Amino acid sequence: MEKNATLIFFESPFRIVKTMTTLQEIIPTAHVFIAKELTKVFEKTFKGAPSDIIAILKENPKNTKGEFVAIVQFKEK
Repeated sequence: MEKNATLIFFESPFRIVKTMTTLQEIIPTAHVFIAKELTKVFEKTFKGAPSDIIAILKENPKNTKGEFVAIVQFKEK
């Protein structure tokens, strides 16, 4: 049986990289959408696999500042 799931949660700037790293280890094929600083001047969004999100977050220290909303979609067999 296949299960589909979508998780939506808030994440702190102090844990976002660790959370994405854990997700990469558990569900590397997940589709991730991260929204940073929603409704604010410096709003940014990122999407891709967990490994893509980790690379984006690590490429610039400013990418890990602010409040995050994460949307994670995955299929489980």
